[in-house]
Amino acid sequence: MIISCLLWFLCLCLSTLTSMHELLSLFPPSQLVIRSHEGPDAREKRDGLDRMSEGYTIDHVVDSGKLITLFSAPDYPQFQATEERYNNKGAYVVLEPPNFDNAIFHGFTAVTPRPKVNAYYNFEEVIDSDEELDLESMVTS
Repeated sequence: MIISCLLWFLCLCLSTLTSMHELLSLFPPSQLVIRSHEGPDAREKRDGLDRMSEGYTIDHVVDSGKLITLFSAPDYPQFQATEERYNNKGAYVVLEPPNFDNAIFHGFTAVTPRPKVNAYYNFEEVIDSDEELDLESMVTS
């Protein structure tokens, strides 16, 4: 709940949210908020946010810390023709001790040539949709 709310609060309310939220008061103050799964397609439609070409972005740096977005699917989307893909890198982050607030980013590219795979859903019907798929209805015997 907290992480998904940060998407909407972003920079302006990050300090207020982390200082006021009762659950967060149980933990040490956070210097780093990492969120995931906002791909290059979502980024290109939103003004003021960096592209996801390297697999991560540092979205905000404020006195209370940083807001980072990770995207680990390289060459997104998986099931479209090569010329329609974003050719982005995927990334993961390693947090270093002692405070685990220093993020070391590691980017990677997709395997090429891409292996042939079939989608488990009709991806053309859910493009740009944030709806959850009913996976149980898709199971065939």
